[in-house]
Amino acid sequence: WGVGLSFYGSPDVLMHGLAFGAGCEFVNLMSQTTVLYDPDTLLRTEQETSQDFFRIYLGLEIGPHGHGFFRPFAGANIAVHFYRIGTLLTIPDDIDPSRSIVQDLGNETNTTFGYDFTVGADLQVKRYFIESGVRFIKSFNLPQQFGDAAAVTIHPGYFQIFIGLGGTVW
Repeated sequence: WGVGLSFYGSPDVLMHGLAFGAGCEFVNLMSQTTVLYDPDTLLRTEQETSQDFFRIYLGLEIGPHGHGFFRPFAGANIAVHFYRIGTLLTIPDDIDPSRSIVQDLGNETNTTFGYDFTVGADLQVKRYFIESGVRFIKSFNLPQQFGDAAAVTIHPGYFQIFIGLGGTVW
């Protein structure tokens, strides 16, 4: 799952055909809890792993940004990408959960540079629109795979399909 926020502005002098934009997005690559039992004592432990991707981007978008129902667009952005993985180990207390023992097994964050190319369209009714498209995201100097074998493999380039809701302010 993921969530993003972007802003695009198109000066009148460009006749709403070219827009400058900025945005950010957060994607949870993995959120998993694994329950482990000690075979001798039957002690239960829970390992919680979360792997996330966050990026901040700036770029340009070509396409109609004024009034109209169907507005196709294409864009390109440069970005800073952040990859994070964190693992907690918990020995739960079923009688009093506030007495559970929690150990942080570590957090690791890596930063890299990247870019993307986007194509899509939106359908605008009055000041609101529904937007969808596909984005190719590429990362440079990608961090080596971190975490254990259960971690999601991070690929240097991938396609992202998106859908969103928006509003026009002018």
